[in-house]
Amino acid sequence: MTLLALWPGGEAVAVAVLAAVVVGAAPAVAAVALALAAAAIRWGSTDLAAFAGAQAVLGPAGLTGAPLAAAAMWCAAGALVLATPGGAPPSGRRLGRLPLPSGHALAVAAPPGVLAALLVWGPGGLGGVPERVVATGLAVAAALLVGRAGAPRLRGWLAVAAALVALLLAVGDRW
Repeated sequence: MTLLALWPGGEAVAVAVLAAVVVGAAPAVAAVALALAAAAIRWGSTDLAAFAGAQAVLGPAGLTGAPLAAAAMWCAAGALVLATPGGAPPSGRRLGRLPLPSGHALAVAAPPGVLAALLVWGPGGLGGVPERVVATGLAVAAALLVGRAGAPRLRGWLAVAAALVALLLAVGDRW
């Protein structure tokens, strides 16, 4: 929290830097930055408290507001999920027929997944907690699956494309 309190550009910029450290590859880093820029344009701030306050009043970003603005947040979330780096192979443990992810894969997929859920469904709060938990779980699961899909270079460039679309939609909504 000290980093977020001292960061001059708002918490979203600090989160972008931390997420960039996780995703690592240059195209994925660009995708994270562009996705968060789209969110900043949508809400008019790089402050996570502004994201939270607006979504607490207006509702989840992916479901409320102008269609262009909602679509921008879905594209930004998709870019974050696509930017997930490849994780470790499955742990060898199974839940029925489903292979369970390793701790490393979950640690790599959680930041982009949680951030994607934040952009589309918003932060916590007392209202709608079950929906927010489900949205976060689905976004992290998507990031886990994407991280295991292979072709990290192609995914990085697809993430950039999705983030650019998000940015264009967010700017288009402001016009």
